[in-house]
Amino acid sequence: MDPPFHAPDLTSDLIDSSNQCLHPHNPKMTLSTATGPTSTYSVAGHLKTRKPKSTSEEIGDIIRAFLQHFDTTDLPSIWDPTLEALCLAEAERRGYSTDVLRPYLTLGLNITVSAYHYIDDDNVKVFIAFFCMFLIYLDDVYPDDSDALGGVPDFTKRFTSSKKQSSKILNDLADLLTESSQHFGKVAADFIVHSALKFITGLILEVQSKQESTQRVEEYAIFLREQCGLAEAFAMFIFPRDLPFHLYIQALPSMRDFIDFANDILSFYKEECSGDTNNFISLLARARGSPKNQVLCYVVTQCLESYERVLRILSPHQEAYMAFTEFTDGYLALHLGMKRYRLSELGL
Repeated sequence: MDPPFHAPDLTSDLIDSSNQCLHPHNPKMTLSTATGPTSTYSVAGHLKTRKPKSTSEEIGDIIRAFLQHFDTTDLPSIWDPTLEALCLAEAERRGYSTDVLRPYLTLGLNITVSAYHYIDDDNVKVFIAFFCMFLIYLDDVYPDDSDALGGVPDFTKRFTSSKKQSSKILNDLADLLTESSQHFGKVAADFIVHSALKFITGLILEVQSKQESTQRVEEYAIFLREQCGLAEAFAMFIFPRDLPFHLYIQALPSMRDFIDFANDILSFYKEECSGDTNNFISLLARARGSPKNQVLCYVVTQCLESYERVLRILSPHQEAYMAFTEFTDGYLALHLGMKRYRLSELGL
């Protein structure tokens, strides 16, 4: 067994003593306070005022500071035409509604090809791509689609009683979930199914609580994020079936936080551009009565601390440790490589 890896303190150069994000190029200035006009003296001693940064520049600085803690120079691809052809053929064989699901399969393939690029078993990759496809579809169409509106609230009841779902797509999802134990160990398969059911419940809560005062309760914003993140499933996908779960299960809470928070950070810019205020950072800012960029800094801190904990917990177990670091490379590649996140607009 390799000697334990001692993870570096990833947050020490990002956070000052007041728990604020430090500017990546000027450690004397915090990102959360670098947003207003600042005064400096010219060479001649005259006071001059610098123009405040735009919101996009502030977000870009914070995200750039976050990414500096990772090696992003040689990231995996987000596309694999061979796997795409395999998934399309299998979807056709299963009779999936590919005319409706094709855009969501593309997103599922992006996730699978990048985040799980190191997995050799194509059957596992097809399962992950289909899993993502169905749940991204529900996230997109509920509650506007009539089939989803009627079927999502009853999905868990029908699933646990082995009854047919109210629509073909929901029924195909239910059937897919029963296959999880074919590709993952007992505990991992349970977490995958549990994560999907939590996600569906989270969709209902998210829609019903958009205008409720509970959105201003910090604990509820955090709870809702955990319900809707699918992070436990994404974490279980990381590890091969034959790897004993006790080697990585203690890192699950921190893996979940890293997966959720990294997505929150790297998708925040596109959400701000689109005017979406129903995301975790916006909800937490509203609950705290704090500026969004200050909350973004907080989430960066939490994400890096979670990542460091995962490395520390997995360090005695080389196979689990390497699988997680490979996943991290792919997870970052997903966000940096997909146009939907618009990070190229920030020069990232």
